[in-house]
Amino acid sequence: MKNVCEICIRFILIAGFTAQVSAQEKSPPESSRPLVLTEAIPLPGVQGRFDHFGFDRKNQLFVAALGNNSVEVIDIGARTRVHSITGIPNPQGVVYAPETRKLFAASSEGQLYIYDAATLELVKAIDFHGDVDNSVMTPPISASTSVSATTKRAPLERLTPQRMSASMKSTS
Repeated sequence: MKNVCEICIRFILIAGFTAQVSAQEKSPPESSRPLVLTEAIPLPGVQGRFDHFGFDRKNQLFVAALGNNSVEVIDIGARTRVHSITGIPNPQGVVYAPETRKLFAASSEGQLYIYDAATLELVKAIDFHGDVDNSVMTPPISASTSVSATTKRAPLERLTPQRMSASMKSTS
């Protein structure tokens, strides 16, 4: 009886392994793939990898070019790069806040850079003394929107529009 059980178990294992191997050899038909590259927007001179993306809900895509130390601004309609914000060491999180018309770029070096979204000029840099990775905007988009920055030293830091205004006034 023990031999019969061993043979059955071996047969089941071999059949299961064979089914998995043959399933891996088959690729899905072209029409069932969820994402298909339809176009590429050239970014000459940009090297390295990308991290997070931001969107102004109109026509601009903000791309954290982590390996290039820049945030690339892409016009979606024209399908071209319209600006490159340089000098951000390892940009990671990128957030556009429509009610303040500000662009936030978080750096792994601990700085949160705030730009005027219309001119793309630097308004302020705030030192969070840690890796400001994965900045996010909390929903819903309103006057109470805040930017949160996760750091290695502090679990969460919130920059509300009120705190941002006070911080910018104190340095003006």
